[in-house]
Amino acid sequence: MTINRRKFIRNVGAFGAASGFAANLGSFNAFAADTSDYKALVCVFLFGAMDGHDTVIPYDVESYNQYEGIRGRLISDLDNSTEGYSPRRRDNLLELAGNGSSIDGRTFAFPEEFRPLHELYAQGDLAVVGNVGPIVEPITRATFESGSARRPPRLFSHNDQQSIWQASQPEGARAGWGGRFADIVEAAGANSNSTFTSVSAAGPRVFLQGENIQPFQISSSGAQSVDFLDVNAHLNSSVFPAHYRDALLNANGATSNLFGTDFANVNRAALEANELLTAQFAMPGDPVTQMPNSSLGSQLGVIARLIARNANFGVKRQVFFVGTGGFDTHANQPTELPGLQADIADSMRAFHDSMVELGLSDKVTSFTASDFGRTLTRSGSGTDHGWGNHHFVMGGAVNGGRILGNIPPPEFEHDYDAGQGRLIPQIAVDQYAASLGQWFGLSDSEVLEALPGFGNFDPTALSNLFN
Repeated sequence: MTINRRKFIRNVGAFGAASGFAANLGSFNAFAADTSDYKALVCVFLFGAMDGHDTVIPYDVESYNQYEGIRGRLISDLDNSTEGYSPRRRDNLLELAGNGSSIDGRTFAFPEEFRPLHELYAQGDLAVVGNVGPIVEPITRATFESGSARRPPRLFSHNDQQSIWQASQPEGARAGWGGRFADIVEAAGANSNSTFTSVSAAGPRVFLQGENIQPFQISSSGAQSVDFLDVNAHLNSSVFPAHYRDALLNANGATSNLFGTDFANVNRAALEANELLTAQFAMPGDPVTQMPNSSLGSQLGVIARLIARNANFGVKRQVFFVGTGGFDTHANQPTELPGLQADIADSMRAFHDSMVELGLSDKVTSFTASDFGRTLTRSGSGTDHGWGNHHFVMGGAVNGGRILGNIPPPEFEHDYDAGQGRLIPQIAVDQYAASLGQWFGLSDSEVLEALPGFGNFDPTALSNLFN
């Protein structure tokens, strides 16, 4: 069997990442347009498919009445789940006001749980991008039903659509668009320490995997522990961990084999990165803004700690991934979804406040992503798998207080209804990603290199997303 050394090195990197390690093993033949200042992208992935119809809610009287006519049972169930309060009744919604907040005379609102994000929207630091999702080319209900337009493979499958969102390919993809962005800026010389270019606080994710860049994994408390190098795993003996470490790093030059040398070099860089992270987090420098005591809040908190030390890590461009789940609300949506929404809003707002504290709010852009949306129709006490969804982009550089893209009316059989109120996306993930990549510093040609599908769509659709 022929073994490809590059593939071997890549797999070694994956081993390192699984233990909280990463290393850059090459260069990428492209140069980003501008990496002179610090910038970071933070992907907040909502696993299970967030219900966009319960995120950006029709607010003008006519549209709300249509909405209530379809979702009345879910609204009344939510009334019953919160004693003495009716959180989805129109009078209790948070109207999205200001220029750019209406579509064809229709207005919209956030649910009460999104009050912290509503405040950011009002002050111009958060924008809504309506009806985003994976599409291969522009598609409508007519071309969807006739089969004359190409569609993404394996629609409505959680694993596959998560992968398509992150990597433009179904499950089994090897590189994501966040990782490809990282490859490009790394090749441009943005970072003197490539290890911290691509960082996940939510486990291994294809979104961060590049052709050359390997994602570095951290826990909510910082560097991940390496059990077999811990003296506590060996009856407090420092002898065995030291031997294991020497063997792992080929410290005694026991092998001259290229694969063995590569393996040792990757692990050496990974261990050094872990030790650097531990040392940095032991020193003052953390933001004082308190993060919510939740999984998402903790993940965003550790990312804020990393960003606060970006100069110490030798990075000017970083891509981060955090995630939270529970959004596959086939049942019990009225009792489960509000708490999930409150956690998103509280965690994202606290993260934004920590960036303001650090003076980096215009240098860090956070954005949501999810498997897909959900049906407008209810199914018992929940909803079924959809397609297009509404998302948030947050940060000081965002041209916020507006809705970009489109939010179709709360009815059936319109031009972007795939059935049961499943929205056919009007903004492609490629367009969404391209706008983020352009802000990140990629040139037009580099955006196309990272997102080949972007060429199938209007490149100006989200041109007003950033100031």
